[in-house]
Amino acid sequence: MKPRICSYCFFLCIFLLPIISAHAQLTTVGKEFWVGFMDNNTDGQNGRAVIVISANETAQGTIDMSAISDGLTYSFDLQKGESYTMRIPEYDLDLLHRDSGQKENKGIFISSTGKVSVFAFNERFKSADGTVVLPKRTLGKDYLVTSHYEITPNTTPGVEMNINDESTLLVVGVEDNTKVEITPSVGTVDGKPGGISFDILLDAGESYQLKAKGDLTGSRVRVRDSQSTDCKNIAVFGGNKWTGVGECGSAPDHLFQQMYPLSTWGKEYTHIPLKTRSSGELVKVLAAEDGTEISVNGQVEGVIDAGEWIPMDVGADEVATIRGSKDISVTAFSKSRNCNTSGDPFYALGDPFMMALNPSERLLEDVTFESMDIVQITHHFLNVTVKTSVVGDTRLDGQSIAGEFQHVPGNSDYSYARISVSGGVHRLTNPAGFIAYAYGFGDLESYGYAVGANLENLAFSTDTHYDFEVIGENVTCLNEEFTWEIVPDNPAFDYFTWNIEGSDAAKSGEAIQHTFESPGIYQVTIYASDGPTTCDHVEEVRFEVEVIATSAALEGVDFVCEGMEPITYEASQMENIDHFEWEVEGGELIASEGNTATVRWDLVAENAAISLLPFTAEGCPGLAITKAVTVWDPEMPPAPDGPAEICFDAPSTSHYQVTDTEEKHQYQWHTEGGDIISSNNGEEVEVKWNASATNRKIWYEAFHEEVTQCRVVSEVLEVEMLAAISVVETIQDVSCHGGSTGEISVEVTGGRGPYSYSWRHDDALDSPVAEGLEPGNYQVTITDALGCQLVYDDLPVGEPDQLRAEVTSNPGTSCYESADAEVTIKAIGGMPPYRIDRENAMVAGDEIRLESLEAGKYDFTIFDSNDCHTNMEVEVSKPSPLKVEVEVLRRSCPGESGGELLAVPTGGTSPYLFTWDYGANTNAELTGVPKGEYTVTVQDDRGCIGFGSASLHEVPPEVRMPTGYDPSGEGVNRIYRPVSSCPVEFTLKIYNRWGELIYSGSQGWDGSVDGEMPANDAYTYFLEYYYTINGNQISRQKRGMFTVVK
Repeated sequence: MKPRICSYCFFLCIFLLPIISAHAQLTTVGKEFWVGFMDNNTDGQNGRAVIVISANETAQGTIDMSAISDGLTYSFDLQKGESYTMRIPEYDLDLLHRDSGQKENKGIFISSTGKVSVFAFNERFKSADGTVVLPKRTLGKDYLVTSHYEITPNTTPGVEMNINDESTLLVVGVEDNTKVEITPSVGTVDGKPGGISFDILLDAGESYQLKAKGDLTGSRVRVRDSQSTDCKNIAVFGGNKWTGVGECGSAPDHLFQQMYPLSTWGKEYTHIPLKTRSSGELVKVLAAEDGTEISVNGQVEGVIDAGEWIPMDVGADEVATIRGSKDISVTAFSKSRNCNTSGDPFYALGDPFMMALNPSERLLEDVTFESMDIVQITHHFLNVTVKTSVVGDTRLDGQSIAGEFQHVPGNSDYSYARISVSGGVHRLTNPAGFIAYAYGFGDLESYGYAVGANLENLAFSTDTHYDFEVIGENVTCLNEEFTWEIVPDNPAFDYFTWNIEGSDAAKSGEAIQHTFESPGIYQVTIYASDGPTTCDHVEEVRFEVEVIATSAALEGVDFVCEGMEPITYEASQMENIDHFEWEVEGGELIASEGNTATVRWDLVAENAAISLLPFTAEGCPGLAITKAVTVWDPEMPPAPDGPAEICFDAPSTSHYQVTDTEEKHQYQWHTEGGDIISSNNGEEVEVKWNASATNRKIWYEAFHEEVTQCRVVSEVLEVEMLAAISVVETIQDVSCHGGSTGEISVEVTGGRGPYSYSWRHDDALDSPVAEGLEPGNYQVTITDALGCQLVYDDLPVGEPDQLRAEVTSNPGTSCYESADAEVTIKAIGGMPPYRIDRENAMVAGDEIRLESLEAGKYDFTIFDSNDCHTNMEVEVSKPSPLKVEVEVLRRSCPGESGGELLAVPTGGTSPYLFTWDYGANTNAELTGVPKGEYTVTVQDDRGCIGFGSASLHEVPPEVRMPTGYDPSGEGVNRIYRPVSSCPVEFTLKIYNRWGELIYSGSQGWDGSVDGEMPANDAYTYFLEYYYTINGNQISRQKRGMFTVVK
């Protein structure tokens, strides 16, 4: 689960790291920080890890805890003076180290684009402490830890005060592969014996905590890399999980303080008592070297060796000047509440906290800090120490607080003040420096911290040396090579490596040469040792220098000519310039006063300039600010640059410009025979020339913009207007309709040759002749050598009407196989006379006649006088061939003349004439003819002849018997006999139902049976009939039944 974070950009409810104006000091303001949280007496629900970030300038950055929880980062975006707070409850994510002697990944990395201050606070209700977090660049490689442990009297029934009271130290790696040696001063809870060193290897972000049921003060933590070229730094913290201070009973508290590297310790400290505390304070003095004599207010308290310490109770309102013969650290502890004097009105106020004091020589100049404005804190204070000589320069929130100070007892060189302040943000300044601590008290609650720290290594001094005199120490001039020297207090240090920000490579030596080529603030780190050695013999010297650039502007004319008075120049917009000198070339400096200089210029000087030579307050020379001056003795300027020839009666204008322009010159134009339609001032003008003018001229006057009395007239440019462009065109129309044989040629006069041609129909054509043209209207734009143009847009290319032909007469051939057809064709369009690709054709005007044609399809090509042609297809028709079919309509009975024939002609042209070879019949039908062969001749309307013939055969008779018979009928129906298509002879027999013959004869049955009428019944007949056909006697028989119905 992602921790719940309380983020604020306001005056914080807990400690806020001060905002320091460092003036190149090495302070607690930076851009990269590493921090970790030690164990606190929490129950898993009431603890919170807090990080506060305050911006000295616009800053964006991140708090990276990805080593603790994968990918976990928080971002901030602050303006100057704004703050951001991250508070993570332990039930969301426990950032605290709980174990002893275990490597963990609980280092937290803060990075920022701008300078910020960082404060870490390990918070539990009525058990909390915090610390200023040192920037990565101020960290060291050798530390002695101050923590605390004591046996607290059990004055609260039922509460055991001496559990969860281990002293603690914490190491956080800031670079990979850092070998760290730890020597605990007492045995740790995880079984490491006191005084025995052991090594651990840390990567960046890895951390290691030790806890002890004893005081870990004096424990040593240092980097033990083998070579000085591989030295790395670490962050170290000390304190206690939950302890009382002063052995006076209840009110234990968590203690948390980041340790300062040994290189930042000093020899003199001033302890100013905490206001309202009748308990006094516990102070621990820790030695860095053996044989260190400790004195308090001039009284020797003892001699201790490296890692040894002296605790001392400092009485209420007692100011203590603490000195060491060698470097020491001093830490003040606020005592538990019960240590206050009973009956004191402030008895209930206070709680333990620890606060590392700053050496008297480590001064700040400008700091913004916050007195924590929270509910539990009711009283806020500020303790300030300054040199007595500069008390009057000390200001709090812009107001002098000189009246608050009093001398430090026994050390009148210093004065101190204890000032009650309100909760919230404050600013403290003194150009000569100060040391200050902010603190506050409430019911079982307190806070206290140094408002900042100057962390420079005071065991070394550095200075710069130039070929010229400068004022101050470590003066860095821009673009000036100098010698930089380091002087150690300990002459054993004789090997120095310089790392200067912005340099490609380190430099070695007690004195080096360097040049800063760009202004800015540069970080300098010097590694000092007694030759190439291990890291524990290397000291680091870190500081910042500021390289400034001077700048100014010179005001005054930079153009002079004959007849002018001396010119006064003024220096303005000066930045970082303390004083300056004037230098003149090509003239005489006749006066200077304040920021001005007056010069009489030599009008025959080849070069002229006035320069201001600036110097900073430290004596650094800046780059000369030079104004070049032009002494004007001009020759006549050349004529204007522009067209000397123009188009006839041109509708457009012409542009002219100064041939050779000069800076800060202005120009005035003049014309004759034309009008300036633009402004007549400037490097270029626009002119409309008059077509009727006799002469056309243009020229200009040149003068300096600041010295208008210096003028010169240019040469005159005479402008000629050319004759108008004219065109004579020759147009050849297209020969054949739809063709592309048209041609246009133009002959051009006027203007200025050579000419270019732009045809609208073909952008690529640049010729006076356009060929291969289709019919249409054409346009050509003619441009002469000056750009004059004539647009000729009425050039029509014509074409004849489309040549075509149509058949006006085509009756076809008279008969099917005749060659007597005539075809008449009419030619239309094209250009007469016409011709056709057939011999013997007769052409009369637009009529073409063709004779003696057979039937069929013909392809003809007709040409006009331009050989344009059209193709046409003519089909000569012919009647279908005359054919005659003779149909037999009726065949005759045997031996009779009853046959009928019909002539059926097809093809030819109706009407038809018929001629039979039998009886001279002229009708299509021939009747009453016997069997035989018959021929008919048919003639159509055009005289075409066709023939037809047929054979007529006799037809056998068709005989049938009635199926019903009424004997009582009349006429022919009275007799029951065969019905035949031709006459036949027959024999008929009738039988009744029982097969009895009741009639036999050749005339037919009259219906009587033995003279009686037959009964209605079915009867059977037998018929045999006879006939002769084609000379053959034929006999046929039929049987069947019929019914008698009466």
